Amino acid sequence: MSSAITVFRDLLPFFGTVVLYFGVLIPYDQPSALAVILKCLPIISLVLFVSRHGEANGEGFKHSRRIATGLLCCCVGDALLLWNHFELGMLAFSVGHLNYIAAFGYKPLKLPIGVGTFAIGLYVTNYVYSGLHGILVIAVPIYIELICVVVWRATARVGFQNSSYTWSSLCCCAGSILFAISDLLIAIDKFCHPLANTQILVMSTYYAAQLGISLLVVGCSS
Repeated sequence: MSSAITVFRDLLPFFGTVVLYFGVLIPYDQPSALAVILKCLPIISLVLFVSRHGEANGEGFKHSRRIATGLLCCCVGDALLLWNHFELGMLAFSVGHLNYIAAFGYKPLKLPIGVGTFAIGLYVTNYVYSGLHGILVIAVPIYIELICVVVWRATARVGFQNSSYTWSSLCCCAGSILFAISDLLIAIDKFCHPLANTQILVMSTYYAAQLGISLLVVGCSS
């Protein structure tokens, strides 16, 4: 297991690029190459972090590759959303979520958690459904339930491994929930009613979510 000092040191590029993003904070309605770079830099730094710690983690390397692939897919999604390609962006994020699910695995199953998250997903779908149109009528409900699977599998991992690694599973669980919250904010703002300070709320929860998920590789060994 990596020491806390080593983990923090290797996360400095992530924290630095997050500060840079919010320091410049180019509005969503002003897409540009610079805006894409600033938005994606924190995720790229997490890809490097995951790759570095995954290689040093023996049996957990296959999990880190899946998480790194998921991060890269989300990075593509970030760029597509910024250029107003919402459907394609959602597809890229969906592929990213599938990689996260593969990394988290299905042991232990903890089916009651899955039932609970799916129920919440159905409620959210019903809440935003009236604002959907075209292909989104089908795509958004599928996406919502997909991220519910991410939350289910991340939550199921808590306490599964050796107790010395529980903190990384907790971070991953918190990250998956924050990811769902970030997407919920997007859905409400886009399909229901505008929210104040949407960009700050969405991106702060999003970056925290990706950080939490990435930290799983520090203790992932099964």
